[in-house]
Amino acid sequence: THSIFHPIAWGVGKGGTTEAPPFTEVSVEKVQSGEIIPRLNPAKQIDYIKALEETSKKKLIIWPYHCIVGTVGHAIENQLMHIITFFELARKSNVHKIVKGSSRYTEHYGAIRAEVDPTGTSLCDSWLKNFGRFESIDITGQAKDYCLYETVKQICEYFEGQDDILKKINVLENT
Repeated sequence: THSIFHPIAWGVGKGGTTEAPPFTEVSVEKVQSGEIIPRLNPAKQIDYIKALEETSKKKLIIWPYHCIVGTVGHAIENQLMHIITFFELARKSNVHKIVKGSSRYTEHYGAIRAEVDPTGTSLCDSWLKNFGRFESIDITGQAKDYCLYETVKQICEYFEGQDDILKKINVLENT
């Protein structure tokens, strides 16, 4: 709940006592002008948005409360989970599920690494080492223009020049 990308982390108005609304863009400039006020750990938050702008050329977006551990929003959708379970039982194998976003002070759009990783602990690549033996690499997600996009981009960067692996990637969409 207390994540850098949720409204609780940023204030607006006099003294920053009101949560910043979802879809607000946070920038160093807006913080310096007092338009947006960091509320959790100001020094860490300011360092983060500076690093984000310097390394990713992105601005922080405040998202509605979502994907909170213990809620339906964090779980795999029920019907899809039934399909995955059937697949695992039929194939006597496991579908690799990635849990991301364990640090409250960084966004973690892609499944491989966080946008900015001050601790150096967000790289999640051990499972990628198996990609060469797969016939197909099927990727799906809910936020196509953010999380799914970043995951596919990070995988393509990881396997840059390895066309034998890249051509196996399929993005599954609900049409």
